[in-house]
Amino acid sequence: MSGPSALDLQTTELELLYSTFDKNDPDVSMQFDAVRRQGLIRVNSRLPEGQQIHFHGSDTKLLPRNTKKLANNGRDEYLLNYLPPVTISFNFQNGYPGTPSNPVPLEFSLQSVWLPQSILARLVSGLNKLADSNPGELILWHFIEFLRNDAVYYTLDCTDRSASTLHLDIEAFYSRYGASAPLTAQQCTEILLMNNDDRLDTEFSVNTWECPVCYESKLGSSCFRFPKCKHVICSRCVRDYFVGVIRDGMMLQPLACLECGEEAGAAEARAVLSSEEFTLYDELQLKRGLSLMQDIAECPRPGCGARVILDDRTLGRCPVCELSFCPQCLFTYHGTAPCLTAEERGRYKLRQEEEWASTKYFYDNCKSCPKCTVPCDKTEGCDKVVCHLCHMVFCWVCLKKLDELENPYDHFRKGACSGKL
Repeated sequence: MSGPSALDLQTTELELLYSTFDKNDPDVSMQFDAVRRQGLIRVNSRLPEGQQIHFHGSDTKLLPRNTKKLANNGRDEYLLNYLPPVTISFNFQNGYPGTPSNPVPLEFSLQSVWLPQSILARLVSGLNKLADSNPGELILWHFIEFLRNDAVYYTLDCTDRSASTLHLDIEAFYSRYGASAPLTAQQCTEILLMNNDDRLDTEFSVNTWECPVCYESKLGSSCFRFPKCKHVICSRCVRDYFVGVIRDGMMLQPLACLECGEEAGAAEARAVLSSEEFTLYDELQLKRGLSLMQDIAECPRPGCGARVILDDRTLGRCPVCELSFCPQCLFTYHGTAPCLTAEERGRYKLRQEEEWASTKYFYDNCKSCPKCTVPCDKTEGCDKVVCHLCHMVFCWVCLKKLDELENPYDHFRKGACSGKL
C-alpha cells in the first residue's frame, strides 16, 4: 500500500502551520495561493527573555514613541527588543517533499526590507543546510523556527548566544555590508526604530495590565500608556480624569499622568477625548497659555474675549470692542487709582446690577418726551400723557405732541391711534 501523496503531505503541512500560528500571532503570519501552490510567510525574530539589542543608530529626526533611548556619548543609542521580519516566498513544486531516499527540495527565497543581500544569502545557506539534514521531510516548520530563533545571531555575527546584551552599530554594519544594502544608514535606522515601536505596541495591547486607579486588570487594548513616563492606566480612568480637568477650566492643573503627574500633551488628549472634547481642550489650552504670558490678556467685556496686547501692566485696550481695562482686576481702566478690594468689587457689582435693572426698566416701561427727551413712565390712566418736567402733552402710543390741538382728545377719535385712549 502506497503512502500519502505529495499533495496530501503539502496540505497536512499547511494545516499544521495554520493551526499553530493563528491570525493574531505576533511572530508569524501566512498567505497561500491554493491555485498557484505558492505562499508567503513573514517571520519575526524572537530574542530569549532578558536579552536585548543595544543599537547605535545613524542621525535621524525620528522621535520613537516606545523605543527606549539610552545615554550616549555623542551618538544616539537605543534599546531594541525586535528586528524587522524576514519573508519566506515558497513554491510547492510537484513531488515536494519526496522521500528520504529521493528528496524533492522546497523552492524558496528570502526577502527583507532592511537586510543586505549578503546576509540574506547567508540565511538561505543556513536553511539549505537544514533541509539537507532532513531529506524528504516537510521543512517549513523548521524554516520558521530557524528564522525566529537563529536569524538574529546570523545578522549580528554573534557567537555568544548566552550574552544578555547584543550590539548593532549601524556605521560598522554598513562599512561591512553597505554595498548590498537596500537602504541608506539613516533609512535603516528609522525602519528599525519604527518596527520596534510597532512591535512594542502589539506586545502592549495583548498583555494584561492592572490599573493603579481602579485596580481592575485589563488588556492593553483597553488601557492608555503615557508616552513620556510609560505609566499604564485604563482608558476609562484616563478619560474620566481628562474630562474632569477640562470641565474645571484647566486653570488649576493641566492634563497629566494620574500616577506621577507628568504633563500630557495634545497627542495624548486627542487619543483619549472625543472631537468635541478635544476642541474645548484646545481652546482652554490656548487660554491657559495666554494667562501665563505677561503682555497678553483676554478682554473682560462679556461677549468679546478678544486677545489684547497690553500697553503696560496697568492698561489694556481691546482692538475689537475698544474697551480700556485694568489687566490686574479686569475692571475698566482706573488710571493710577488702586484696584478695588474684594468688598469694593462687590459694591461695584451691586451698583452695576442696579444700573442694569434701571436701564432695563427704562427700555421696558418708559418713553422719552418728544420735547425735552426726559424719560416718562405711565403706570395707570389713559394714553394722553403730560411730561412731568416740561409739561408737554403727548400721545403715549405714537409720541405725537398734542398741545397744538384745541382738544387733545380729538387725536384718539381718528387716525392710527383711534380708540386707543
